[in-house]
Amino acid sequence: MKLRVIIIMLCAVLVLSGCSPRPAGWQTGNVDLVRALGVDRAEGGVRVSATVGAAQAASLAAAVQELCSMGDSVLHVGHVNQLVLGEDFARDGAESLLDFVARDRQIGPGSRLWVLRGDAAERAVRGETDVSPRLTRLGETFAGTAPKLDCTATRLMSVMAREGSVAVPALTLEMGELAPAGYAVLRRGRLVGFLDREQSLGLELLCGQGAGQLVEVPLSATEWTVLTVRRAKVEGVPEVADGVLRSLRLRCEVRLEPAQGGALSAAQMELVARQAESVLCGRMVAALACAQLWDADVSGLERLARASCSDREWDDTNWETSFRTLPLQVIAAARVRWPADMEERGNEA
Repeated sequence: MKLRVIIIMLCAVLVLSGCSPRPAGWQTGNVDLVRALGVDRAEGGVRVSATVGAAQAASLAAAVQELCSMGDSVLHVGHVNQLVLGEDFARDGAESLLDFVARDRQIGPGSRLWVLRGDAAERAVRGETDVSPRLTRLGETFAGTAPKLDCTATRLMSVMAREGSVAVPALTLEMGELAPAGYAVLRRGRLVGFLDREQSLGLELLCGQGAGQLVEVPLSATEWTVLTVRRAKVEGVPEVADGVLRSLRLRCEVRLEPAQGGALSAAQMELVARQAESVLCGRMVAALACAQLWDADVSGLERLARASCSDREWDDTNWETSFRTLPLQVIAAARVRWPADMEERGNEA
């Protein structure tokens, strides 16, 4: 008798819980949970898309509402953790999306933002396969190319309000597969350009987030030593004359460890350290060249300069008008932690 009661109760639980061909956690009753959302520019408005479809309206809020009510089931965007912006939408201005996230609160402020280079976001997110797991991997540990700068909506809103410019991780769509593509730079909410891989690494160094970067140093035509950045710290030294900021010198202290390579002599170790400095310095200079070209201080140089100036000196400085033409000097100071056995073998050679 007891066994029969237990079986009946189990059957009732199964019936009430429902059955679905979708993966567990993705559908509850007739509600579909959306994890990744694409946002594109559309004629006369905006177009939002998810795995199951797309909707277009005059405003972002109306488009999301339309998307959530389409089809046989109700779409719920409260679990969105990835936001992909099409390039055209980002060029027109991403502030409307960030304002919507802050005001409407349907989409969590911890959602990651991406800019899809040269394509519409709908092509990346719409289809039979949910792209949120792929984007999660790209944002964390995938192939060592994960963006080091925090790209959540919360941080982007904060940085844009405080500094006016921000870097957002970029993606490309290659053979139907999303791949990392450096950073997209937004100035006052609008896309002004993209940083390539080396420039993006330079930006991370300038922001003190360069840990994990690899530096390849040639020893000969066939031999290479590979170093890993363990720590990067940047300090700014401004030159002020007659109450005017004349230049800014940036010093990046970098700690490195060998990741690949054979035994080296003491002279070779010193040469490797100097060549590594040259590579790292080149990355930062390339990033700064783009930042000044676009008049977008995406690495927080204003804070570095202001921290070393007196209040009187800074009161006479107009950063918005001076940043684009301000002479910048970059110095990389590298210190390599060589393994004891490698150093001993090298010194004996």
